[in-house]
Amino acid sequence: MKQLIFVLMISSSCSAQEKFNFEFENTHSYNSIIQFEKQQNSINTGFHYFRVSMNSYFIDMVPTVDPYTLIFQRKDDSFTPGLSTWYFFDSDSICRGFQYNWSFFAPDFNQSENLPILEKEFSRKKEYRLKYREVLGVLKSLIGQPTTTKKAGNRSDFYAEMATWDFPLFRTILVVQFDPRIIEIPGTEIINGGLSTVTVQTFMK
Repeated sequence: MKQLIFVLMISSSCSAQEKFNFEFENTHSYNSIIQFEKQQNSINTGFHYFRVSMNSYFIDMVPTVDPYTLIFQRKDDSFTPGLSTWYFFDSDSICRGFQYNWSFFAPDFNQSENLPILEKEFSRKKEYRLKYREVLGVLKSLIGQPTTTKKAGNRSDFYAEMATWDFPLFRTILVVQFDPRIIEIPGTEIINGGLSTVTVQTFMK
C-alpha cells in the first residue's frame, strides 16, 4: 500500500515558540505510534471503547472502523483544552485514521463534576475561532485549499465552521464548534453539553 507522511508544525498563539506535530502514515503500527507519541512528550491513556466522533463524514470510506481508540494527551500543549491525539483501529489492528482534538470531550471527563471549567467556556468564542484559523492556515500550506468549506451558525453562544480536503487516498476534515451551552437533566444533578472543540480528523480511503 502507498504511504503518505505529513509533518505539520503548528506555532501556538498562546506560546510563541511552542510546537505541535501533526503526522499521518497510512499503515501505522501500534509500536510506531507509541514511539512517535513518546517523542512528543505525550501521556498514553491506553485504549478506550469510544466511538469515532464525526463519523458521518467518513462512513462512505471506513464503515468497519473499530470503536477502540488509542488516546494520548500532549503534555506540552498550551491551548485550553489541551491537545489529545486519537488513533482509530480497524478489525485488522491497523490504524486507519487519527484525530487531533482540542476539547474536554474525552472518556474520563465528566461534565457534572467539572461545571466551573465549563462555565468559563462561555467567554472563549474568539479563542476557539482563532485556533481554527491558525490550524486552517497550516493545513492550507501543507495540502492546499480545502475542497469545501461551510459555516453552520454564528451566535454569541454558538459558532461552527468546517473545512474538508477530499483526495483519492484520504479525507481530512477540520472542524470548530463553539457550543458552551450547558444542558441540565431535569430531576437529576447530571449535566450535558458545554463541550466546544477544534478537531482535525483524517482517514485513508
